[in-house]
Amino acid sequence: DENQVEVRVTVENVGERDGEETVLVFLKHKFSEAVPCAKMLKAFRRVALKAGQKKTVKFILGADAFQVIGRDYKKHFNHGTHFIFVNELKAEFKL
Repeated sequence: DENQVEVRVTVENVGERDGEETVLVFLKHKFSEAVPCAKMLKAFRRVALKAGQKKTVKFILGADAFQVIGRDYKKHFNHGTHFIFVNELKAEFKL
Protein backbone atom coordinates (compact mmCIF):
# COMPACT_ATOMS: atom_id res chain seq x y z
CA ASP A 1 0.00 0.00 0.00
CA GLU A 2 1.38 3.41 -0.95
CA ASN A 3 -0.03 5.00 2.23
CA GLN A 4 1.81 2.81 4.69
CA VAL A 5 5.35 2.76 5.95
CA GLU A 6 7.41 -0.12 7.29
CA VAL A 7 9.71 0.75 10.17
CA ARG A 8 12.45 -1.65 11.25
CA VAL A 9 14.80 -1.09 14.13
CA THR A 10 17.35 -3.39 15.76
CA VAL A 11 17.59 -3.31 19.54
CA GLU A 12 20.39 -4.87 21.55
CA ASN A 13 20.78 -5.72 25.20
CA VAL A 14 24.35 -4.65 25.95
CA GLY A 15 23.98 -5.51 29.63
CA GLU A 16 24.96 -8.64 31.50
CA ARG A 17 21.37 -9.50 32.52
CA ASP A 18 18.23 -10.42 30.63
CA GLY A 19 15.82 -7.52 30.33
CA GLU A 20 13.15 -5.75 28.34
CA GLU A 21 13.22 -2.74 26.06
CA THR A 22 10.19 -0.70 25.04
CA VAL A 23 10.54 0.50 21.45
CA LEU A 24 8.57 3.71 20.83
CA VAL A 25 7.76 4.99 17.33
CA PHE A 26 6.92 8.69 17.04
CA LEU A 27 5.73 10.54 13.95
CA LYS A 28 5.89 14.23 13.09
CA HIS A 29 4.72 15.97 9.93
CA LYS A 30 7.20 18.58 8.70
CA PHE A 31 4.66 21.19 7.54
CA SER A 32 1.02 21.12 8.59
CA GLU A 33 -1.40 23.54 10.15
CA ALA A 34 -3.50 20.68 11.48
CA VAL A 35 -0.69 18.88 13.29
CA PRO A 36 0.67 20.07 16.63
CA CYS A 37 4.38 20.76 16.91
CA ALA A 38 4.97 17.78 19.19
CA LYS A 39 5.82 14.29 18.02
CA MET A 40 2.93 11.83 18.20
CA LEU A 41 3.34 8.29 19.52
CA LYS A 42 2.09 5.95 16.78
CA ALA A 43 3.33 2.51 17.82
CA PHE A 44 5.20 0.72 20.57
CA ARG A 45 6.32 -2.78 21.46
CA ARG A 46 7.93 -4.29 24.52
CA VAL A 47 10.78 -6.64 23.57
CA ALA A 48 12.35 -9.24 25.86
CA LEU A 49 16.10 -9.59 25.31
CA LYS A 50 18.59 -11.98 26.83
CA ALA A 51 21.98 -10.56 27.81
CA GLY A 52 23.92 -9.69 24.64
CA GLN A 53 20.96 -10.49 22.35
CA LYS A 54 19.86 -8.40 19.34
CA LYS A 55 16.40 -8.39 17.79
CA THR A 56 14.92 -6.56 14.82
CA VAL A 57 11.49 -5.13 15.52
CA LYS A 58 9.14 -4.33 12.64
CA PHE A 59 6.20 -1.92 12.64
CA ILE A 60 3.75 -1.16 9.85
CA LEU A 61 2.28 2.33 10.04
CA GLY A 62 -0.93 2.34 8.02
CA ALA A 63 -2.76 5.29 6.51
CA ASP A 64 -4.53 5.97 9.80
CA ALA A 65 -1.17 6.84 11.41
CA PHE A 66 -0.89 9.78 9.01
CA GLN A 67 -4.36 11.15 9.64
CA VAL A 68 -5.08 14.03 11.98
CA ILE A 69 -8.19 15.85 13.09
CA GLY A 70 -8.23 19.25 11.42
CA ARG A 71 -9.72 22.53 12.52
CA ASP A 72 -12.94 21.46 10.81
CA TYR A 73 -13.06 18.39 13.14
CA LYS A 74 -12.65 16.01 10.22
CA LYS A 75 -9.87 13.50 9.56
CA HIS A 76 -7.26 14.59 7.04
CA PHE A 77 -4.46 12.57 5.49
CA ASN A 78 -1.14 14.41 5.67
CA HIS A 79 0.75 14.10 2.41
CA GLY A 80 4.26 15.50 2.28
CA THR A 81 7.38 15.18 4.38
CA HIS A 82 7.25 13.24 7.64
CA PHE A 83 9.79 12.32 10.29
CA ILE A 84 9.84 9.04 12.20
CA PHE A 85 11.67 8.90 15.51
CA VAL A 86 12.67 5.69 17.33
CA ASN A 87 14.68 6.52 20.43
CA GLU A 88 17.61 8.61 19.13
CA LEU A 89 17.12 7.50 15.50
CA LYS A 90 15.40 9.77 12.99
CA ALA A 91 14.30 9.15 9.39
CA GLU A 92 12.69 11.52 6.89
CA PHE A 93 10.36 10.40 4.09
CA LYS A 94 7.59 11.68 1.82
CA LEU A 95 4.10 10.35 1.25
